[in-house]
Amino acid sequence: FDFYCLGSCCCLVVNKYIYCILFTFLLSASLRAMSSWALPTAFDEPAVASYFAEFDGLVSDESGWEQQLEKLGVVVSQKSIDDSGIPLIRGQGIIKATPAQVAAVLWDTTQRGKWDTLYQSGNIVKPISAETVIVYYKTISTMTVWPRDFGVVFAQRANADGSIALIAKSVGCPDLTPEVEGCVRGTIRRSGFLLQPNDLGTKVTYMFQVDGAGWIPQAAMNQAQKYQPLGILGIRKILTGSPKP
Repeated sequence: FDFYCLGSCCCLVVNKYIYCILFTFLLSASLRAMSSWALPTAFDEPAVASYFAEFDGLVSDESGWEQQLEKLGVVVSQKSIDDSGIPLIRGQGIIKATPAQVAAVLWDTTQRGKWDTLYQSGNIVKPISAETVIVYYKTISTMTVWPRDFGVVFAQRANADGSIALIAKSVGCPDLTPEVEGCVRGTIRRSGFLLQPNDLGTKVTYMFQVDGAGWIPQAAMNQAQKYQPLGILGIRKILTGSPKP
């Protein structure tokens, strides 16, 4: 029995596995780099209005969604909207509370850790107006993944039909949210909540497209991110005492 040949074969298999990982990582990074999205730098009133307009268009488009999972009445779906390989993810569910009550929980940064299982810390860096702020926040880390941090414009808007929209979007403002050592700066390309009143309380639609950056292959990141909309269950528990509908 030729142990040298066995050892050589094992090395070839291991090397092939490593090359596959490297190729997946490089392909994922290349797709993100080649996509046409550019980090915005404006957070004045016209810019925020344009971010809301983009969100309005996305949240009203029911085409192309593919359901991924469902838990306690929260349905999670996703679809592709660009060439980045990063899907737009959506969660929808009912909370027995008013849109204003749900919005108050979302607006309060001290509450986020109660419904977002990835959240570690954050704060309002600069108020722009009564409805718009610049926020910094950081996610938890694990044994293999460094924490991600984000500098975003966060805004809310009351609509004529009684609904409330909240949007969050990464903006380039290094003087307000400088990169922090030990964190990987992620990018929230688009994110938001639409809170619509109905007979049962509030229909919550939570949508986001987030680039977590770093070395993790995008496919693995997409798999993990699809559980993020289940934060609706956490918001429900804050307001009603139970994650159940």
